[in-house]
Amino acid sequence: MKDKHFIHIAKKYINNVATKDEKRQVDNFYDAMQEKHKSIPH
Repeated sequence: MKDKHFIHIAKKYINNVATKDEKRQVDNFYDAMQEKHKSIPH
């Protein structure tokens, strides 16, 4: 996903105007980031 595209969706998400599909994309992206973060050794 392109960063600018993601930021655009994220803004809609924050303003509660994102579609269900867009919200799912944000949630999936967030989950992926969380997984990536967990896999980094601390």
